[in-house]
Amino acid sequence: MKQPGLALLAAACLTLTACDAQKAGQTEPDAAQSLASPDIVANDLTDGSIGPIGYDFDASVLSRAEVDVPLPPDFDEPTYATKFIPTELLDNIGTAGCSYGDSPDDSECTAEEEVGLALALLDRPYADYVADASLRELGGKPRHSASVAGREGFGLTWTNGATTVDFTYLPAGERTLVVIDRTEDGTTAGREALAQVRDSLDFSALE
Repeated sequence: MKQPGLALLAAACLTLTACDAQKAGQTEPDAAQSLASPDIVANDLTDGSIGPIGYDFDASVLSRAEVDVPLPPDFDEPTYATKFIPTELLDNIGTAGCSYGDSPDDSECTAEEEVGLALALLDRPYADYVADASLRELGGKPRHSASVAGREGFGLTWTNGATTVDFTYLPAGERTLVVIDRTEDGTTAGREALAQVRDSLDFSALE
């Protein structure tokens, strides 16, 4: 099985003002290949949305990017997502090795490989993923119940050495939101701010 984040180059574009205008679940081939922090006052929470789902994030700690991420079960097809990356880790982008620094082939670190939290809004309804037999386990680990911001769904966990990626599938009207949380053992940069993004997810527009 291919490892998530090792085969794709991130299409990073920060200071987004219209994430909800993008067509989620599709790649963005013309996205800029640059990375920079939003011009925002420190400690202010910036709001945004992906489709009808709102969120807040601390732009003094996190940078927001557009990326293409692979999803289970095969990690073959890139999917458009909004990702939040701890700003202190941005210097790793474009260098050999992300925050964990142990890439076996010294491949260039991309935004999708770095620690962070990504949101992907898929076109298919949540029931389709619940019924998908190929999503009943990942790497031998069975799927489990999971919730984000009071929204109930299911989760899959992928691990490889120090890397852990949690995929949480949540119902979002006629679509599905996937929350992708990538962590590395020993890397704590931005963890509180990333958790705050998760907790801030607002599904009220779907009610």
